[in-house]
Amino acid sequence: MGLLDGMGEHDELPEERGRSRKGKEERDEENKTNYSESGKRFLKLLRDNVDFLEVKNLPKPLSEPEIISKTSGADFTEGGSCVSVALCYIGNLFGFDVKDFRGGNSRTIFADSSYSDDFWDIPSLKVDRQYDRDGYKIFDKLSQKFEPGNMYIVGIGSHCAIVKKGLYDLKYLELQSGTSRAFGAVDTEKLNGWHMLGRRALEKRFGVKEREYLQGANIVIQTGLACNVQNFKNCTEFKEILGYINTQHTE
Repeated sequence: MGLLDGMGEHDELPEERGRSRKGKEERDEENKTNYSESGKRFLKLLRDNVDFLEVKNLPKPLSEPEIISKTSGADFTEGGSCVSVALCYIGNLFGFDVKDFRGGNSRTIFADSSYSDDFWDIPSLKVDRQYDRDGYKIFDKLSQKFEPGNMYIVGIGSHCAIVKKGLYDLKYLELQSGTSRAFGAVDTEKLNGWHMLGRRALEKRFGVKEREYLQGANIVIQTGLACNVQNFKNCTEFKEILGYINTQHTE
């Protein structure tokens, strides 16, 4: 299941148990005025279906390699955890102590657009959405607005990742690989870290298609989105949202 896969009507999410939901009512009350309408709707969905684990501040800032090491690892889920792990990276970048190895309803809600549209509609994120029959044209429309030195969270095809714009190139951040240099000679493209982002990576890693395709009996017009990572600093809902992907350090 990918970021941009919709399921039409919401499938019923299974009930999860294990983490305390203590404070849910207090959070509901506190955030009635602070959050956008789309943020409130998304958080209600999370509160009703996912257990909350409070996100604390990091004792000291982490370097980029430290954040990559902390947030990356082999993905054993059925797919779709790319969104939450990218958000986890952003959270650590801005000083939040958060990990994402949860799966379950958390992964489903963030991965599936029929649930997560309200998240991407939060006004402070200023998400750019593009539509076209050709997925590569969508990426061109998105990336033409990227500014050198900035990072973006990009969802296109069946994948979501952090992308950074250099003076002359684009790179994407791999966080879900189980490949390690400890195993000897490896394909460096499969290592966690930054990799060149071109047509080959768009096809192989992001699953971008050149033309519209059939999903069942329906023709799918492709879509993509991008959001400047810096916009998350202005998202008042972000820290609480991270509490629904946060995982105990022992897990």
